[in-house]
Amino acid sequence: METILVGIDDSPNARRALRWALDHAHEGDEVVAVHVWHMPPVGGFEPTFLDPAMFEEGARQTARDVVADVVTDDEADRVSIRVVGGHASGSLVDEGRSADLLVMGARGRGGFAGLVLGSVTTGVVNHAPCPVVIVPPTD
Repeated sequence: METILVGIDDSPNARRALRWALDHAHEGDEVVAVHVWHMPPVGGFEPTFLDPAMFEEGARQTARDVVADVVTDDEADRVSIRVVGGHASGSLVDEGRSADLLVMGARGRGGFAGLVLGSVTTGVVNHAPCPVVIVPPTD
Protein backbone atom coordinates (compact mmCIF):
# COMPACT_ATOMS: atom_id res chain seq x y z
CA MET A 1 0.00 0.00 0.00
CA GLU A 2 1.33 3.40 -0.99
CA THR A 3 0.35 6.86 0.16
CA ILE A 4 -0.34 9.32 -2.64
CA LEU A 5 -0.67 12.95 -1.56
CA VAL A 6 -2.45 15.37 -3.85
CA GLY A 7 -1.98 19.08 -3.29
CA ILE A 8 -5.35 20.72 -3.88
CA ASP A 9 -6.86 24.17 -3.98
CA ASP A 10 -10.02 25.31 -5.74
CA SER A 11 -8.44 25.41 -9.20
CA PRO A 12 -9.32 23.23 -12.21
CA ASN A 13 -5.70 21.97 -12.28
CA ALA A 14 -5.97 20.70 -8.71
CA ARG A 15 -9.11 18.81 -9.68
CA ARG A 16 -7.25 17.29 -12.64
CA ALA A 17 -4.40 16.25 -10.32
CA LEU A 18 -6.81 14.53 -7.93
CA ARG A 19 -8.51 12.75 -10.82
CA TRP A 20 -5.09 11.65 -12.13
CA ALA A 21 -4.11 10.28 -8.73
CA LEU A 22 -7.32 8.29 -8.43
CA ASP A 23 -6.99 6.94 -11.98
CA HIS A 24 -3.40 5.81 -11.37
CA ALA A 25 -3.64 4.55 -7.78
CA HIS A 26 -3.52 0.82 -7.25
CA GLU A 27 -6.03 -1.06 -5.16
CA GLY A 28 -5.19 -0.50 -1.50
CA ASP A 29 -3.30 2.77 -2.09
CA GLU A 30 -4.27 5.67 0.12
CA VAL A 31 -5.04 8.93 -1.71
CA VAL A 32 -4.85 11.97 0.56
CA ALA A 33 -6.11 15.33 -0.70
CA VAL A 34 -4.05 17.98 1.12
CA HIS A 35 -5.23 21.57 1.23
CA VAL A 36 -2.93 24.14 2.83
CA TRP A 37 -4.29 27.34 4.29
CA HIS A 38 -2.69 30.37 5.87
CA MET A 39 -3.75 33.56 7.56
CA PRO A 40 -3.97 36.40 5.07
CA PRO A 41 -1.23 38.98 5.55
CA VAL A 42 -2.26 42.48 6.56
CA GLY A 43 0.45 45.04 5.96
CA GLY A 44 3.01 42.25 5.62
CA PHE A 45 2.14 40.64 8.97
CA GLU A 46 -0.22 37.85 9.94
CA PRO A 47 -2.96 39.55 11.93
CA THR A 48 -3.46 38.38 15.48
CA PHE A 49 -6.96 39.86 15.71
CA LEU A 50 -8.46 37.37 13.22
CA ASP A 51 -9.68 33.95 14.30
CA PRO A 52 -7.60 31.24 12.56
CA ALA A 53 -10.43 28.73 13.04
CA MET A 54 -12.51 30.68 10.53
CA PHE A 55 -9.83 30.31 7.85
CA GLU A 56 -9.20 26.67 8.69
CA GLU A 57 -12.91 25.86 8.39
CA GLY A 58 -13.03 27.70 5.06
CA ALA A 59 -10.09 25.60 3.86
CA ARG A 60 -11.77 22.42 5.10
CA GLN A 61 -14.93 23.33 3.16
CA THR A 62 -12.90 24.07 0.02
CA ALA A 63 -11.22 20.67 0.31
CA ARG A 64 -14.56 18.91 0.80
CA ASP A 65 -16.00 20.73 -2.23
CA VAL A 66 -13.05 19.82 -4.47
CA VAL A 67 -13.15 16.17 -3.41
CA ALA A 68 -16.94 16.06 -3.92
CA ASP A 69 -16.50 17.49 -7.44
CA VAL A 70 -13.94 14.87 -8.45
CA VAL A 71 -14.54 11.69 -6.49
CA THR A 72 -17.36 9.34 -7.45
CA ASP A 73 -19.47 7.59 -4.83
CA ASP A 74 -17.63 4.34 -5.59
CA GLU A 75 -14.27 6.02 -4.88
CA ALA A 76 -15.24 7.92 -1.72
CA ASP A 77 -13.63 5.40 0.63
CA ARG A 78 -10.30 5.69 -1.24
CA VAL A 79 -9.77 9.40 -0.50
CA SER A 80 -9.15 11.20 2.76
CA ILE A 81 -8.79 14.94 3.33
CA ARG A 82 -6.02 16.62 5.27
CA VAL A 83 -6.09 20.37 5.96
CA VAL A 84 -2.80 21.92 7.05
CA GLY A 85 -1.99 25.43 8.18
CA GLY A 86 1.16 27.05 6.80
CA HIS A 87 2.70 28.14 3.53
CA ALA A 88 1.77 25.91 0.62
CA SER A 89 5.10 24.71 -0.79
CA GLY A 90 6.78 24.18 2.59
CA SER A 91 3.75 22.43 4.06
CA LEU A 92 3.41 20.12 1.06
CA VAL A 93 7.10 19.26 1.26
CA ASP A 94 6.69 18.48 4.97
CA GLU A 95 3.60 16.37 4.31
CA GLY A 96 5.49 14.57 1.54
CA ARG A 97 7.89 13.09 4.09
CA SER A 98 5.26 10.46 4.90
CA ALA A 99 4.22 9.87 1.28
CA ASP A 100 5.35 7.66 -1.56
CA LEU A 101 4.20 10.11 -4.25
CA LEU A 102 3.04 13.73 -4.37
CA VAL A 103 0.73 14.83 -7.20
CA MET A 104 0.01 18.44 -8.14
CA GLY A 105 -1.50 20.44 -10.95
CA ALA A 106 0.93 22.48 -13.01
CA ARG A 107 -0.64 25.71 -11.79
CA GLY A 108 -3.05 26.69 -9.08
CA ARG A 109 -4.64 30.03 -8.37
CA GLY A 110 -1.53 32.18 -8.00
CA GLY A 111 1.14 33.49 -10.30
CA PHE A 112 1.11 35.03 -13.76
CA ALA A 113 -1.09 33.50 -16.45
CA GLY A 114 1.86 32.79 -18.76
CA LEU A 115 3.83 30.63 -16.34
CA VAL A 116 3.99 26.90 -16.99
CA LEU A 117 4.55 25.94 -13.34
CA GLY A 118 3.22 27.93 -10.45
CA SER A 119 5.49 29.07 -7.62
CA VAL A 120 4.08 26.47 -5.20
CA THR A 121 4.64 23.68 -7.71
CA THR A 122 8.17 24.86 -8.41
CA GLY A 123 8.96 24.99 -4.68
CA VAL A 124 7.63 21.48 -4.14
CA VAL A 125 9.48 20.03 -7.13
CA ASN A 126 12.74 21.56 -5.93
CA HIS A 127 12.47 20.29 -2.33
CA ALA A 128 10.16 17.27 -2.24
CA PRO A 129 11.40 14.23 -0.29
CA CYS A 130 9.43 11.88 -2.57
CA PRO A 131 8.69 11.60 -6.30
CA VAL A 132 6.40 14.31 -7.68
CA VAL A 133 3.98 14.08 -10.60
CA ILE A 134 2.91 17.34 -12.22
CA VAL A 135 -0.37 17.05 -14.10
CA PRO A 136 -0.40 19.54 -16.98
CA PRO A 137 -3.31 21.85 -17.72
CA THR A 138 -5.65 20.93 -20.54
CA ASP A 139 -5.07 24.08 -22.55
